[in-house]
Amino acid sequence: MDKKSRLLWPTSSNKLDSSLLLSIGQKAIGLLRIPEPWRPPFFVLPTEVYFDWQNASEERRSPLAESSSATIAEGAARFGVEWNGGLILRSSAVTESLNDRGAYDSRSLSADYDEVSIKNALLEIYAQFNQASPDNHLAIVVQPFVAGPRRYIGHISNERRVSKTVNQWMLECPDLEWVERFNSQRSRAADPRDKLTATNVKGLLTTFKSIGRW
Repeated sequence: MDKKSRLLWPTSSNKLDSSLLLSIGQKAIGLLRIPEPWRPPFFVLPTEVYFDWQNASEERRSPLAESSSATIAEGAARFGVEWNGGLILRSSAVTESLNDRGAYDSRSLSADYDEVSIKNALLEIYAQFNQASPDNHLAIVVQPFVAGPRRYIGHISNERRVSKTVNQWMLECPDLEWVERFNSQRSRAADPRDKLTATNVKGLLTTFKSIGRW
């Protein structure tokens, strides 16, 4: 952790143990399990910042969020010009299972975000989480927002609700009205050293199969 800014920049070299989980939450731990070339960069505003906000008086909460928003803006500047589509602030609870998927707020900010918009997003996320799960602890994952005309939101999963084995996957992409089940057993595993690419929907499915095989 940068003691001055109170940010964490986790890397694949971090030991994924209980102490790290208590600082960065389940979602950030999950991101660390994904090869770095396959995901946007990220940093974490750790749980201790939320804990300070949760235990502060009402009049102190806004100044604390303001300080954190300045810290986040400084950290986001390190992402570089190739990630200029905005930011997404993602809830990363310490105790969070698949049953909690979508239960805690995240906020996306457009490319013209500033410290005020970051502060407002942070206050909204904290307030919602404090009401929904007051005994839990929350970190905030900050990533570049992937923008563009061909940006689609979706989900692939081999969780028990949709799969009998580790090779059986389900893909859901509401933007394309695309729902598909596939088997990754006969696919070639993606190379974790390389970026993932696809030029069309068929290529995207092949890429997902290679991820599943990996």
